Amino acid sequence: MKILIVDDNEDSRIILKTTLELDGHIVEEAPHGLKALKMAKESMPDIFISDILMPVMDGFSLCREVKQDEKLRKIPFVFYTATYLDPKDEKLAASLGASRYIVKPMDFDKFLKIIKEVFQEYSEKRLLIPEKPTEEEPELFRMYQDSVVRMLDKKVQELENEIVKRKKMEEELERLNVELTHKNKELKQVLYVTSHDLRTPLVNIEGYSKELEYSLKDLLSAVQSEDVPAHIKETIAPIVDKDIPEAVKYINASISKMNSMLSGLLKLSRMGQVVLKIQQIDMNKLMSDILCVVEYQIKNMGVTLDVTDLPPCRGDESQINQVFSNLISNALKFLDPARPGVIRISGRRENGHSVYCVEDNGIGIAPEYQEKIFEMFHRLDTTVDGEGLGLIIARNIVERHHGKIWIESEPGRGCEFYVSIPA
Repeated sequence: MKILIVDDNEDSRIILKTTLELDGHIVEEAPHGLKALKMAKESMPDIFISDILMPVMDGFSLCREVKQDEKLRKIPFVFYTATYLDPKDEKLAASLGASRYIVKPMDFDKFLKIIKEVFQEYSEKRLLIPEKPTEEEPELFRMYQDSVVRMLDKKVQELENEIVKRKKMEEELERLNVELTHKNKELKQVLYVTSHDLRTPLVNIEGYSKELEYSLKDLLSAVQSEDVPAHIKETIAPIVDKDIPEAVKYINASISKMNSMLSGLLKLSRMGQVVLKIQQIDMNKLMSDILCVVEYQIKNMGVTLDVTDLPPCRGDESQINQVFSNLISNALKFLDPARPGVIRISGRRENGHSVYCVEDNGIGIAPEYQEKIFEMFHRLDTTVDGEGLGLIIARNIVERHHGKIWIESEPGRGCEFYVSIPA
């Protein structure tokens, strides 16, 4: 059977042509009605299969021309459409002389069965071929106009919906651009604080710490001199030999921590440029290193510390260290002075992530402030030392690791900070 398919959509033509050829038919194709009409007059097909919505000449006009042509009018004409779905459209197609009206999509086995039925009816002369359309010409023209108007209304509505959708997308894009500008401004603020307000005093502290170490050596040598009376040695020796070196140790640990934090801030300000060094992290060791830095503070405050076995995760060790350093520092800062402080650190595996919790029994945070604490320089208690950068740094780092950080808290009952990082 020789079939002429008419459709302006090339992909649809290819699919339909391939299906019909695999069923053993000869297939020709045209992108619109005018081309199909010309092809049919040059080489008559056994059946037309036509879409309706097409440029130059649509399917309804093609069917009308075919049924008015003496040589072509007896050829079966099948509509195959996904756009004209109104029953009035099917009625117009029948009035024009169409043999079938098929709505896309349809199972191809069922589609091929219908095509074979139409051709069999045609071969056995059982297919109704009216001498002229069953409706008078003015009525057909009115039906055609109504069909075109319906389709135009539908397309206008689709266009309006698309315009609304695009407008919303543009508004969202504009919002994101504003947010991006705001984030860039925040990063510049971080860079400024890092470069000026923090780095300069840190250099001074580090310098005088070195001077203190040198002076301590000289003092220790002087104390050990034979000229120093025994009772003075007994008084000064423990101070010089133990107390001061231990204090210097804590100073150097704090300097090291501060340097690490400043490096993290600089990385944050250039977040899009710095490549994360992702590796497997031993969280037990990392947490031990962090707690060593704050050991003196924990002992001095009489805080009870409970750390469970922590599962490993994958991330940049320096930046993950920064996250938990900030969380533990905050837990110590905001303990409730009315009761002994308790900090618990735990972890678990969950859905391919390692989820860690830093929990304290401190003053807690009211629900209305729980999102604000992740904003740049936001501080709930201005009497507490700090620049208000810790949590926004933590959130940025965690999000760069495709993780999540959140808080669960009630005023007076402490905080639970959760960090989820890919395992």
